[in-house]
Amino acid sequence: MRLINTSTYALHKSEELSGPLAYAILSHKWVGKEVTMQELDSVQWRASNLDQPQMQKIRAACIKARNHDPPIDWLWLDTCCIDKRDLVELSTSLNSMFQWYFKATVCFSYLYDVDWINGQMSKSTNPRRADKDSEWFERGWTLQELLAPRYMEFYDRNWNFIGTKTDLASTLELKTGIAKAYLTGATNFKNASVATKISWMAGRTTTMVEDIAYSMLGLLNITMEIRYGEGIKAFMRLQ
Repeated sequence: MRLINTSTYALHKSEELSGPLAYAILSHKWVGKEVTMQELDSVQWRASNLDQPQMQKIRAACIKARNHDPPIDWLWLDTCCIDKRDLVELSTSLNSMFQWYFKATVCFSYLYDVDWINGQMSKSTNPRRADKDSEWFERGWTLQELLAPRYMEFYDRNWNFIGTKTDLASTLELKTGIAKAYLTGATNFKNASVATKISWMAGRTTTMVEDIAYSMLGLLNITMEIRYGEGIKAFMRLQ
């Protein structure tokens, strides 16, 4: 597991770090060209790209982590903490991701396309999504990112605090179809039937067809061999 130092933005492997490891984790919708592991791992690239839009997202998440009580020195996010060229590492990461979200001290959910105005969450500010909710609610991977964290904070596109998962449980229930009791932890979502868990994925999409299956692994408490290129067969293997 690689982690970003929230002060220097440098990548470190968790096994090289000593002492209790507290980290924040980011849940977000990929937008445009995201920062890769190879880019962030380059001191020269970091120095010359601090104002790049997706780097600004990383920096903002790091600031939230540093300002947490107590401060958090480490951050994980899927775009740049996985070497996606290494198929073994990619497979291990996808099968471990649910646990990484569960073990995080806090999960920051960044809704890049909404505003928080007068205590209300706006519809998506994306002009192609008039009258629709944030894209975050329609992505396959964000389902486990919603359910796995023990503590979760939501932020709008300007990093204004919206509320915690518990604060927003009633709103989230309406937007996701997941019962409030599962969102607050009053009832362990693991007790839901397989059919119910799969129903939560209805209407969600992923860039890669196979990720519809892979993003369900942690929710169903199973592991699978990752085979990008197999298409819908991945969901058949999941079943």
